[in-house]
Amino acid sequence: MNIENLLKYQELELAIMNIEKKINDTEEFKTYIQCNQVLRQATQHLNDLEQEAEKLIRDTDNSETIIKDTAEKISSTKVSSNTATEIEQLDLLERSLIDFNKILQKANSDLSQAGQRAYTIMAEAQKSLDRLKDVSEKGKEAGLKLREIKAALDEEAQPLKAEYEKVKVLLSKHALDLYENAKKHNKIRWVVERENGYCIGCGQNVELETAKKIEESGIAECPRCFRVLYIK
Repeated sequence: MNIENLLKYQELELAIMNIEKKINDTEEFKTYIQCNQVLRQATQHLNDLEQEAEKLIRDTDNSETIIKDTAEKISSTKVSSNTATEIEQLDLLERSLIDFNKILQKANSDLSQAGQRAYTIMAEAQKSLDRLKDVSEKGKEAGLKLREIKAALDEEAQPLKAEYEKVKVLLSKHALDLYENAKKHNKIRWVVERENGYCIGCGQNVELETAKKIEESGIAECPRCFRVLYIK
């Protein structure tokens, strides 16, 4: 196993990653991310307003039904009171009228509040729509600039990617498998040295069995961090 090829492979991949990460430091990228966040928030706000508006409609319909039913009961009660002959019945009817009027007042108050809230909802919705439009334009502009930046970075990384592929064909399947597994468990430094019996990636004391594998094939997997180990 030619460890130099594997180290070169790692070096090229890290270099390519560093070029690709440059886009994250641009103002256009930051603007694009911020616009997406605002878009999600504004969209969620509109959804919340829509649900509240639907509830207001249901509540308004219910209040209107209450008013209609109560009005009919009051009308019926007045007719009955005109034909009543006993004082007790008149008192009972009067109390019923008072209760019915309270129900009417509450229903009318609910309708009035619903109307005020509906107006507020429409104003908030329009504000969110205006914000969505403004942020959407900024996001599109930033997105177009990001495409240009990405194209330039891809061109910068192209020679490294070409060399990366050339080195890849020189590596054994065993080496590539260990390398890819190391990448799954670690963000960086996938190929490290075993120094003085320890993996310099995680500090684990490498067992004799693993050390023997390194001596036999040139590389082995660290049993703790899964990095590819080699000995100089």
